[in-house]
Amino acid sequence: GQHISTPLYSSAASDVYKRQEMTFCTNAYKRCEDTLGVELYGIEECVGVFRNQPTLGLIILDPSETYQEYFSTQNTELPDNVLLFTGMHSFYRLVELCDGTIGNTSTDGDSLSVKESLYLEKITLATDVVSRPEGTISYHRGQLENCLSAVINGQYIHHSNNVLDGSIRLMEIYKGYL
Repeated sequence: GQHISTPLYSSAASDVYKRQEMTFCTNAYKRCEDTLGVELYGIEECVGVFRNQPTLGLIILDPSETYQEYFSTQNTELPDNVLLFTGMHSFYRLVELCDGTIGNTSTDGDSLSVKESLYLEKITLATDVVSRPEGTISYHRGQLENCLSAVINGQYIHHSNNVLDGSIRLMEIYKGYL
C-alpha cells in the first residue's frame, strides 16, 4: 500500500483502478473516536477487510493526514490494494472513478457521501447506524467483509439512481424570493 499526496489521477491510483476486480473508496475527515471510544469512520476495519480481499481495491481519503500518522506510529503497512490519499481531494471526483463507496461509520447523520454515491449510481455500502436512503446496502458495523462478499457474489441488486440533484430546486426557491 502507499501514501499518496498527488492527484487522484496519479499512476499509482490508476494502477489500482485497473488492477483490481472492483475498487471502492471511503473518506474520513480525521481519525477520531465516538463517545464510546470506537473509531468513528471504521477505516482500520476497512484496511483489515481489504487485506483479506486482494482482488478488491480500496482508496481512502485522509485530508487531515491523521490516519497516515496513526498507521505510521502503529507500524501498520497498508496492503498493495489499499491507497491512502492525504491532503484535500474531491470525494465526489473519486467516487466517479470507483465502482462503489463504503461508509463504515459508528455513528452518522444525513451523509452527503452516501447521497453522492447514490446520485452517481455507484454501489453504496453503509452501516445501519442511521436510516439510509433507498438503494444503500446497509450492514451492521463489523460485518463489512460479509457484506462485500455478498456484493461480489451478486446477492444484492444494484438499484439505479433515485437521488435528485437538490441544487436546481434550491435555485428555484432562491429565485422565488428575489
